[in-house]
Amino acid sequence: MAYTETRRTGLGRRLKDSLGGVIAALLLIAGGTILIYWNEGRAAGTAGAIAEVQANVVELPDLTRVDPAFDGRLVHALGRAETEDTLEDDLLGVKTVAIALKRSPQFYQWVENEKSDTKKELGGSETTVTTYTYQPQWVSRPVDSAGFKDPAYQNRNPVLVRLEPASWLAPRVSIGAYRL
Repeated sequence: MAYTETRRTGLGRRLKDSLGGVIAALLLIAGGTILIYWNEGRAAGTAGAIAEVQANVVELPDLTRVDPAFDGRLVHALGRAETEDTLEDDLLGVKTVAIALKRSPQFYQWVENEKSDTKKELGGSETTVTTYTYQPQWVSRPVDSAGFKDPAYQNRNPVLVRLEPASWLAPRVSIGAYRL
């Protein structure tokens, strides 16, 4: 079932909105030019830092023993990261040996979709017909249905349990003899 809403805008209001849009566009062009100049300066600095890192990085030849010759140097190593730490989500009762554990809750909620159709009329006015449709979807945060346009769908998203996203990282992770 769809819910529709009709709005009529006169010529004077449309002209006023257009003038505001032109002024906003000029301000955005000026601001965008300043931001591009600033960003290009930062990009040049970052490129220089990356070149310096590439010139100074050393690859670790042996991961089975710690070599004091590499202390304080920028190193590159390739190996399997391992841990013996147990991570636990007390709320859900999940317990496992892992480097990282992440909780990403999902909620099956009604979601409001909006589609507008604008028609120009004689005399310069416009009529906008907005249609609202509703469908259940999996979402990462609860949807507040109190503000839905169709009264039949308002307050139809009860949340029995609020779960927040969370993540845990193992405190001791190593690659060979090296601790991360």
